[in-house]
Amino acid sequence: MKVAEKAAKQADTARRRTEVQEKFAAMTEQEQEAWRLARQAKKQSRRSETEQKRARLQQGRIVEQAGRQLSGLENWHISREQQPYIDVFQDRKTDLVYLTADSPNELSELDSSKLYIVGGIVDRNRHKNICFRKAESQAIQTAKLPIEAYIKLASSQVLTVNHVVEILLSWLECKDWKEAFFKVIPTRKRAIESAADKVPEADVQEDVSGGQVQAQAEQTIEQTITAAMDAHAQTCEHSEAPAEKRVRTE
Repeated sequence: MKVAEKAAKQADTARRRTEVQEKFAAMTEQEQEAWRLARQAKKQSRRSETEQKRARLQQGRIVEQAGRQLSGLENWHISREQQPYIDVFQDRKTDLVYLTADSPNELSELDSSKLYIVGGIVDRNRHKNICFRKAESQAIQTAKLPIEAYIKLASSQVLTVNHVVEILLSWLECKDWKEAFFKVIPTRKRAIESAADKVPEADVQEDVSGGQVQAQAEQTIEQTITAAMDAHAQTCEHSEAPAEKRVRTE
């Protein structure tokens, strides 16, 4: 029974395909072009509906998961939207700025007239540049934090979402990128700091001359060498004692 039903469906499909081909062949060139455009528009509409359904489903899962993990989320003083940002701010599209570490544009300051997008997509490894390409496809401006100009990181320039938001809020308070970076970025993510970074210029006494500084440096080096020699001598004494004892025993 199933084989017969399958054969009947295949025959019906072949018949419909033949009818469409014959109908298309009887059309003029203008009618054929219009038919192609209508078919493409229909496919695009279906694809868009599918993507919107998938986005709504994914967003619903994110909201549900956030509600379980973040206590008191419903009491936060924030605005929530079910639609994508590109639809919510379609009237202010020129003011949107997508923050991504892959952008060639560095921020010098925050503009109160702009709307900054902090993406939640992890694109450092497998999905490299996905945020940047998404912004480009939506014709949105992109920018990145001026991290390299103020601080050296031990690994990637990509920061977590909460760190980016905290840095932006910190800059709004102090208007200083370096202070904001050192205040928010954990020590474990920073590269080894140089002496100039560890000691602020304000802490250096201006009345110390170059000769005094050099003398202090030489004295420190001499003390270090002396301490190393003493430690080496003690090590040699301890290492030779057992050997001397063995000789006497023998």
